[in-house]
Amino acid sequence: MEDIWKQHMDEMQVMKGNLLTVCGYQCTVEFQPSADQSWQSWANNELNQAATYPSPYANVHHGEFSRMGGTIGNDVSCIWQPFTQQSRERDLAKLESFRRTLPKRSEVQTHKKELEFMAANESGSIIMTRVINQAIALAKHSYRLVDMLEAGGESEAQKLKRLTLGKIAQYLRNAGTLFNKVVTNKNELDQLKDYLNQYFNLLALFFPTSVNVTVWTMAYAIPYQASILFDSYAIGLGIISLQAKESKHAGIT
Repeated sequence: MEDIWKQHMDEMQVMKGNLLTVCGYQCTVEFQPSADQSWQSWANNELNQAATYPSPYANVHHGEFSRMGGTIGNDVSCIWQPFTQQSRERDLAKLESFRRTLPKRSEVQTHKKELEFMAANESGSIIMTRVINQAIALAKHSYRLVDMLEAGGESEAQKLKRLTLGKIAQYLRNAGTLFNKVVTNKNELDQLKDYLNQYFNLLALFFPTSVNVTVWTMAYAIPYQASILFDSYAIGLGIISLQAKESKHAGIT
């Protein structure tokens, strides 16, 4: 792994040091850290979603997934703080130092100790969070599905939950059409945030046991990352590639 990253860095140095001609224009190359946070976590060899702090996007504890009204940001008023390259390097250095103190043991035991150490130090870890294409396709037909789930003699409370499931799928569908766009604008980003907020609130209120790290990522990480990408490059989240992940998944930053 180290050899291939060294090769990539050497190639980037060569590109940065040259003046390139593209379509008749002279251009220089500047490299920025990838907007794909889950890919960064994988590249840094971080841990998996079994960790106490499983998200690569911010320092959310697994016990906070159902929290409504949360925010991600660097401001002191924000509930969760995003990881920076500096914090990643600091956490990984701590972990490597801890690994050297461990006696030789099975991979499972070593992994358990690493997770305990990461939890005690409130360190983030990798999760290859994705939005599955089939989920978006399912959302297109949410009302048909919800009608099929109707059972004879259902109570008013059961009917409410069934219809709420349809609205959840609808909000997910609407959000999917926006966060997969390459060309977007500020109004659409505001709309994306509103759709995902409604999606999350309904899930948290009516199906709290179904709120997991993927749902949290949809509600909080996607609007936050989309806003950063648009503010920096005036472009939509759809520009993020799959970075060689499974083709059956739609990548998110």
